Amino acid sequence: MRCQRCQFENIPGESRCFRCGSALEGAAITVDVHPPRMARWKRPIRSVFRWLRRQSILPEAIASPKVPAFLRIMSGNALAGILLSIVPGLAHFVEGRFREVRWWVTGWIVVLLVGVFFYGSGTGFLFLGFAVGIHSWIAFNHMLIREHNEARERFIDFGMLLVFFGLLYFGVRVTVLRDFVLGFSSRTIPYQNVQQGDIILARRSRARADFHKRGSFVLVTLREVGARRVWGVEGEMVAHVVAVGGETIEVTDGVFVVNGRPLDKEHFPVPQWLQRRIGQIYVPEGSYFINVEYNVRGNMAVNTGLVKEACVIEGSRIEAAAVMKWLPLSRRGFLKAEE
Repeated sequence: MRCQRCQFENIPGESRCFRCGSALEGAAITVDVHPPRMARWKRPIRSVFRWLRRQSILPEAIASPKVPAFLRIMSGNALAGILLSIVPGLAHFVEGRFREVRWWVTGWIVVLLVGVFFYGSGTGFLFLGFAVGIHSWIAFNHMLIREHNEARERFIDFGMLLVFFGLLYFGVRVTVLRDFVLGFSSRTIPYQNVQQGDIILARRSRARADFHKRGSFVLVTLREVGARRVWGVEGEMVAHVVAVGGETIEVTDGVFVVNGRPLDKEHFPVPQWLQRRIGQIYVPEGSYFINVEYNVRGNMAVNTGLVKEACVIEGSRIEAAAVMKWLPLSRRGFLKAEE
């Protein structure tokens, strides 16, 4: 009990100050001797873990992980702590402070997974931006927030962390995940439930396959052809393989005919600009005839030579092979070749 006159700390229960003799006044203090009770929703979980220990499925006690000494030393430095925080919460963990950011790390995992799930859409990029922000905050919370007291310094530090982790995420995308690429479908294929403009996920490594089967979806770079008489959306688009090397193809009555055999219109619909009769076209070995939507300028006639220039491509022009419908979510699923 502290004396109000000389501020001497006396033994509880004394009526007068041991130093100056002044009367000690104070309200009686009630001490709760009962331990805190566990929340009701946690009790079933505790019972399950007790049963697992009795069955020797879980050990009786889990030893705390031993953290190497050099990691503890590194975590005490702001810059090293940021580098350790590339793995969210690692710098806090080596200092035994992970409890401070456990919910932030949980939120980061959830937001990152949502961003990846919706990747390619505005929602996906928004959540990936949130993931960068949460990741930066975890790193900022480790030491910089304690070293800098002024709001201006904290704002600058946090902004620099946002830039750093934003570049880090971009680097992971173009290095670790460079094999995967998104492209827009140039055609509507009812059988595969693919609509024009759908986002398709493709893999670059599969573009090096020696042979792409009929019905495969491939990512190619479209360009204007035929002295600018026929044009398409320039850039990478997903096209549909209709004929392969060594085959002949023609269009008769709005139907693709390959080696004299008509193809199913539901599986291989003819685009609008090829609805008129097109004579036989031979597809050279190592090349493919792709089903792709082009626009014809004015009333220019579409002849066999123009169609061959637009639709017959060499295998080296294939950028990636499509593996699944990605967006919209209602049509997400894997793609399969016809043959």
